[in-house]
Amino acid sequence: METVSSVNSSQPQDWVTEKWGTNSSTFTYQTTGHTGSRSVYTKIATYTNGDAKWYFNPVAVSPNTSYTFSDYFASNIASQVVVMAQSTTGALSYKTIKSVASSATWKQISATYVTPADVKTVTVFHLIKKVGWIQLDDAYFGLTNDTTVPTPPTISITAPVTGTTVSNSVTLNASATDTLGVAGVQFMVDGVNIGPEDTVAPYTIGWDTATASNGVHSISAVARNTQALTTTSTAVQVTVNNVTAPTAPTVSITSPVTNSTLSAAVSITANASDAVAVAGVQFKVDGVNVGAEDITSPYSVSWDTVSSSNTSHAITAVARNTQGLTTTSVPVTVTVSNVSPPLVDQDNLVVNPSVESSSNTTSPDKWLSSKWGTNTVNFTYDTVAHSGNKSVKTTVSSYTSGDAKWYFEPIAITPGKNYIYRDYYKSTITSRVVAAFIDSAGVYTYKELATAPTSGGWSLYESTISMPANATKVTVFHLLDGIGSLNIDDVLLQVAVPAPIDISVPNGSVENGTTTPTGWTGANWGTNTPTYTYVNGDAHTGTKSVKVAISNYSSGDAKWFFSPIKTLTPDSHYRFTTWYKGTVQAHVVALFIDSANVEHYVTLPSPLSISSTTWQQYSDTFTVPLGTTSVSVFMLIQENGWLQTDDYSIVDYHPVGFNRPLLSLTFDDGHEDNATNALPLLNQYGFKSTQCFATSFIEGQSQTVIDGVMAFVNSGHEICSHTVTHPFLTTLTSVNLNYELSHSKAYLEGLIGKPVLNFASPYGDYNATVNDAIKNYYQSHRTVDEGFNSKDNFDAYRLRVENILDTTTAAQVSDWIKLAQADNTWLILVYHRIANNPGPYDSYITTFQQHLQAISQSGITVATLQDALVEAKSQL
Repeated sequence: METVSSVNSSQPQDWVTEKWGTNSSTFTYQTTGHTGSRSVYTKIATYTNGDAKWYFNPVAVSPNTSYTFSDYFASNIASQVVVMAQSTTGALSYKTIKSVASSATWKQISATYVTPADVKTVTVFHLIKKVGWIQLDDAYFGLTNDTTVPTPPTISITAPVTGTTVSNSVTLNASATDTLGVAGVQFMVDGVNIGPEDTVAPYTIGWDTATASNGVHSISAVARNTQALTTTSTAVQVTVNNVTAPTAPTVSITSPVTNSTLSAAVSITANASDAVAVAGVQFKVDGVNVGAEDITSPYSVSWDTVSSSNTSHAITAVARNTQGLTTTSVPVTVTVSNVSPPLVDQDNLVVNPSVESSSNTTSPDKWLSSKWGTNTVNFTYDTVAHSGNKSVKTTVSSYTSGDAKWYFEPIAITPGKNYIYRDYYKSTITSRVVAAFIDSAGVYTYKELATAPTSGGWSLYESTISMPANATKVTVFHLLDGIGSLNIDDVLLQVAVPAPIDISVPNGSVENGTTTPTGWTGANWGTNTPTYTYVNGDAHTGTKSVKVAISNYSSGDAKWFFSPIKTLTPDSHYRFTTWYKGTVQAHVVALFIDSANVEHYVTLPSPLSISSTTWQQYSDTFTVPLGTTSVSVFMLIQENGWLQTDDYSIVDYHPVGFNRPLLSLTFDDGHEDNATNALPLLNQYGFKSTQCFATSFIEGQSQTVIDGVMAFVNSGHEICSHTVTHPFLTTLTSVNLNYELSHSKAYLEGLIGKPVLNFASPYGDYNATVNDAIKNYYQSHRTVDEGFNSKDNFDAYRLRVENILDTTTAAQVSDWIKLAQADNTWLILVYHRIANNPGPYDSYITTFQQHLQAISQSGITVATLQDALVEAKSQL
């Protein structure tokens, strides 16, 4: 089970799951095993009938032949071994070849099976059919006359010796043995393959340390025997020293300037220099490449902001020199405004939309070309592109009648729905766009869309297509019917959603009022001196805005807020937008009032930039909790300074989901009670959690505390950093901030012997400076900002959550899960201490068990932060 599937990281290569009947089953790809570090786990939580199992993809076998199956297993219930055979006619047959008693520890079982006369393929189910669990590893299926069941080889690195210091070039050496014969050894440094697999003993490879950084590196090796079983060696740690690496280039973005506002296509320009010579510059917006790498100075690219959301964006550039060394520029943050975002509820349906993928040199995959009538046409796979390196080009050199076009292969659609079609094109004449509908009988009908005018540069074409009631598939012809040429690239077809409905915020532009805006109130709490100003003559739009200032601050906050509105629907998503400027960090809070008139406050992501002179837009999403009767959303400050706001709006919002819903269970602080109270329940349900430890609760404490941490590690749970002393990070100096981030990571990694990749901020306290520092150490930052993570709002360094309190019920957890399942979003729950005497942010043991029961019954996939992060990023 060691090789991870290239298609789905939550299962091993060539293994699949199946259940039938009435039962609640979960399937997990474990990070522990009988050998190696992986195995598969099946659990049935409720059962009426049927069964559940992992099994390998069917393999071809010979008829009337004896085969032996074996595996290692552990289970808390009895299990059965069943062979599924498929005949040459496709018929399936099943035969139970062994009944197996439970075993709390790893145990090997073996059984033989004689294939039928008409057999084609076989697989084997080691299954369960009652409430309980089973874990499998090291499966074997082969001819009975084979004398031994294969075992993985043994391997150890003999040089260099762990703890040594190396420089320049060094030889890596490993010994590997196996009764079946070692087929090869692959060496790795820091998890990256070094050179090809060595198939000849003694197993060695040269490592040129000039490509490594000065510091500690981990060397490991994988040995593979002739039956492809593998063993990974224990890592050898060495220190690389005296390496002089070539100097990387320097690069800086010169335009646009940071904190500027963009509303149309813009040119991004960078300076780059290097003594070795710069080979190229690649521009990125929010981490995604914009256009092709520019290899000619001055370095620039055009960014069409129409594909961006109305919010702030980070522009970076990567310069590469002729030795392959790279430098990334400091991000330039700009705000995009006046852009109409795509209104879609699923991914681009066009396969190979940017026409980059090709199995030949003459046409892109999943694309066709055709012509009819009397004309002379040349279809080319062009190297001129809107993005990437390819586009498709139609050239008509003589014309009497008909037309010519490239088009994507017809794709399945839903009749009666509206779809958005977009492409980027350039043409020497006016071109036509036609939707081609196909019904279930294969009959084509056509609808003429708006024409596309002549365009010497890349232009965006967009149209909405209403699918006929009898249509099952569609394609779109962007065509020529005259002498000229047409290039198209970056084609999109998506299901359209209704335009956002503007939920009226009372006097949202604050234009109505005399001494105060109508429907607005200034309020504060804590110890501070607030001043509320109704500004006339300085506004984002119109003439009026509202301003709050604080002096003599000790605690609390101050804000303007609009009277709560009753027009929002519980369990629905909305987007809140306002414009702001000021001198101090602003925070955003949603106020929900329930039917009992109880107020609930939810923190939304805070803006990460502020300007005292330039209006900036804030826009983010929130979900209205069940039982809510009225809502207000406001910006506040909680330190000495001022904040000015204008143009408040709320519209309905539809998340763009992932391939499936996900749930992560995270725990903050590292309470000792959790190893005793939470861990057994998590293991009982087969859920892997992410435990975020503040290391001052561990360092220097008793062995019992250490054992509690290791109990989570040994059960396959993820360890996450939560700083050293659990401070408010925004109050720290740069030195102390980096200590809190780096020391907690280093201590935890030293304790558990594994990388600590993710971070949770204490109190959810962060700003732009804190977030930038987190990025230097971790792959993600989990906040306490509430909401669901989706494709359109995804930010690995501002992961949203739902916070668990002592009053959070299983019904509330179930409702959050239903929302995640409805939208295919990622739900992260934040727990603290699980105990029988909880505080306001803790949970009773019995309540926690009810939560887990609700999660189990929902069928949602539970993943650690790291596993969910990998899955989510792969879809962006």
